[in-house]
Amino acid sequence: MENEKNKFQFQIVGIELLSGEILPLTMELKEVMDFTFQVNIEHRLEENLKLFFVVVKVEVGDKENKRYGSITVSCIFKLNNIEEIIEVKENSRSVPPNISTLLNSISISTTRGVMFSTFKGTYLHNVVLPIVDPNAFISLSK
Repeated sequence: MENEKNKFQFQIVGIELLSGEILPLTMELKEVMDFTFQVNIEHRLEENLKLFFVVVKVEVGDKENKRYGSITVSCIFKLNNIEEIIEVKENSRSVPPNISTLLNSISISTTRGVMFSTFKGTYLHNVVLPIVDPNAFISLSK
């Protein structure tokens, strides 16, 4: 019998660009440059509104730790049956890992598109966030 916590109904109800930064270029940008990406994900839960926020922050840099820019995007999901899927552990509430992984994946892809649109027409125009494994993110709040 299938676990009821694995069944959930959701929809994306908002995409917000929280911040975007493109630092001035202080050197000539090479034709082919190896950019690095630091991706952080934060979850926020508004249980009474049935909302789950996935905030994705991407910092663009290089191997010498020079920063070129960053972007922070919030993807807002409505979890229609939130009361059935919330896990409560020691005064904290969270969604099951399979659900957060799916919503992380959607949010990372959405951030890639917002990043492309935001950086369009700048020297970061061709910097595209690579495919990221949403399972690679671990929770630091235990």
